[in-house]
Amino acid sequence: MKSRLIIVLFVLCAFLSACHNPKASLTMPANPFYDTLVGIDSLMWHRPDSAWLVLMEYEGDSNVFNSHYAQLLHSELLFKKYRTQCTQTNQTELLQTAAYFDSLVQQVFPLQMDARRFKTTPTPNNDLFFLTARAHYSCGAGYFVHDSLIEACGEYIRTLQTMENHYTEAELVGTKARFMALAYDRLLDLFRVQFMIDPAIYCSKQAIAYEEIGHSSPQVIANELLHLGNLFGIQREYDSAVYYFEKTLEVLPDRNNLLYRDCVSVMALLRHEAYKDTETSLDSLKSVLAQAPNEVERTVRCQTIGHIYYDNRQYDSAKVYLEPVFEKDPVRAAATAQDLYEIAIHENDTMKANQYARFLVDEDVDAVDNQILNSRLNEIFQNYLREKQEIAAIRQQKKAIKTTLAIALPLVGVLAVVVVILMRCRHRKRLAIQEAEAQRQLNEASQRLSEAAQRLDEAERELQTKVEQATQLTREMLLQRVADIYQSNNKNKLQCILETLDETYPQAVARLKAEHPELGETERNILLLNFLHFRIKEEADLLGLKENTVMKYRSDLIKKVGKSPVFDLLG
Repeated sequence: MKSRLIIVLFVLCAFLSACHNPKASLTMPANPFYDTLVGIDSLMWHRPDSAWLVLMEYEGDSNVFNSHYAQLLHSELLFKKYRTQCTQTNQTELLQTAAYFDSLVQQVFPLQMDARRFKTTPTPNNDLFFLTARAHYSCGAGYFVHDSLIEACGEYIRTLQTMENHYTEAELVGTKARFMALAYDRLLDLFRVQFMIDPAIYCSKQAIAYEEIGHSSPQVIANELLHLGNLFGIQREYDSAVYYFEKTLEVLPDRNNLLYRDCVSVMALLRHEAYKDTETSLDSLKSVLAQAPNEVERTVRCQTIGHIYYDNRQYDSAKVYLEPVFEKDPVRAAATAQDLYEIAIHENDTMKANQYARFLVDEDVDAVDNQILNSRLNEIFQNYLREKQEIAAIRQQKKAIKTTLAIALPLVGVLAVVVVILMRCRHRKRLAIQEAEAQRQLNEASQRLSEAAQRLDEAERELQTKVEQATQLTREMLLQRVADIYQSNNKNKLQCILETLDETYPQAVARLKAEHPELGETERNILLLNFLHFRIKEEADLLGLKENTVMKYRSDLIKKVGKSPVFDLLG
């Protein structure tokens, strides 16, 4: 009787303990609705359409975890179903889902959120870290569709950090590896749209590595290789570009597809640009053009052919291919406008030249905004890379320490046995005291080192913040001062503006003259006024020129020195 009572009390205590254990209640939904969601999740990675049908029949229940899990699956399947056409109308619910999973992870793993500590804790049954990363990935996709690129980049970075900080390389395989490839691929799309080539190349290489780990299809890997080759081509690193194009053709299982034709086209353009093999390039492109099954692909091929004809000053042939692209395809109009503008100038067709010039001016205004956006995106990405390198270094140090300990401990053990045998019982107590003291000193030294590293990190972050604030304030004050000068009645507005710029950035004008001695005084002044955000009308007023003359100067400057060399000089 007494033993039965003890057993009953033990079971009751265990039950009460489980009820008050937040980890147990959060990580083990354990009900038929949860099992259904896990089944849909598993099916989604292989048969999204079937998983979508099953999810549409899911009725749901009152469990908060299941509700957010279902919302995450709904978002992922919606995106898989509609691909890039997905409007992500459930963005608000997605943000709530991401916040819920973040909060849940903090409750279950309160010490794991600081990535620098790397305190390892067993992953829960429902794999909260993976769900958290997927929620942020879905939020990023939604932001990207709505052109909120800063927010999208932040969510994709959060996705990668969640996976990389909580899973080892050995664990990032299978589905997780394919998910990592998706996340890097989305970042690649973002950077490629903004013409941020170096970050795009890094993301492309990472995506290919994870696709190979996850055993993705040859078609998927070939597509990534083609993107990577294109990026190297844009940077005029032709040997690397050719290498990846050839790898693309090797991986492709067949040649009767768009991907093969794209690869042939970009290789033809590369032969023209790098090796001046124009005749062979045009033959290849016209052959691919003849195989194009739809108007969209034909437009792409025509743009490439027209550009090659333009480079060879065969303007009549170039216009045949470029004008339809400019008129029918708004996406590629910008890429053809510059070529068509130069052709119109050469043919003295003022009406056409003005049409293309107006279009290019609008593009230049957008380019200034893009520079600011790209700067912020690059800052986010560089911070991610820096933190990733720091974490990798810490992990490497820990691995080295473990290796050293693995080698040293057996030797210490053997030495201890020898000492015990030689010194017998008389030395046991002394040895124990020495080992304890050594361990205490090691712990204290490790603690001091950790605290010093933390203080250094905090000081570096504070210094960086102050530098950035000072730079921004200087920039804003300069723009305000020149705006006040322009609005004033000063007769020498231009001279005062240039003197104010020289006071703020003393070496800017001198460096501009040194690096671009070919520029005249008017050209330098237009560059400086562009940097100070003056509009064409205001520049014409300050310089005493006509607006069309200023527009012509701007167009010529783009060909001579690029978009904004002053911005590069002043930082």
